[in-house]
Amino acid sequence: MACKILRKIWRPDPKNKSLIQLPTWLNGFKKHREKFQGSGPFPEALFLRTEDFFKENYLKQTKSQMLLHGDFHHTHILSSKRDEWLAIDPRGITGCPVYDVATFLNNPRPSLLKKPNIKQIIKKRIEIFSKEFDMDKKEIIEWGITQSMLSAIWSLEDHGRGWEYGINFAELLFEIELE
Repeated sequence: MACKILRKIWRPDPKNKSLIQLPTWLNGFKKHREKFQGSGPFPEALFLRTEDFFKENYLKQTKSQMLLHGDFHHTHILSSKRDEWLAIDPRGITGCPVYDVATFLNNPRPSLLKKPNIKQIIKKRIEIFSKEFDMDKKEIIEWGITQSMLSAIWSLEDHGRGWEYGINFAELLFEIELE
C-alpha cells in the first residue's frame, strides 16, 4: 500500500520556488554543529557519518529530484472514498525519493522500537522498498540513518527532549547494515 501511494505522489521536480528543497532541511546538521560546537548530546561518530553521507551523496542525486511527501508515515495514510488510500499532510518538498522511504522506515514512533522482532520488520521494509522502487538497500539504510538523525536534531531543537528515538533508530539501522 505504501509503495502504491508513493508512486502517485512522486513526480518530477516542478521547479516551483515555493517548494522546500531537501538540502534546506538537511542544513539542520550544520546549524546543530554550530550551536553545540560539535555533535552535542548525539554520538559523534554517528553524527559525522550522517553529515558525510549527505555531503558526499546528495549532490549526486540532483538528477533524480522529485516532488516528495516529506513526512510520509503510517499516521499520514488514510482510507478514502475518492481513492483507496490517501496520504495527508504533505510538506511541499523536493528531493531524492528515498527520503520518503526513510521517513516511512522509522515509523510508527515510538512503538516501533518496542517490537521484539524489530530487526526483521525493518529488514522486510527495506526489502520491499528496494524491490518495488529498484533502490539500493544500502542507500535506503543510509538515508534512514540520515533522516533519523535529522529527526533527532528537530526534536532537540523544538522540544529539548524526545531526540533519543532518532538516535536509537539510527543505531539500529547501523546494526542492520553490518549484518
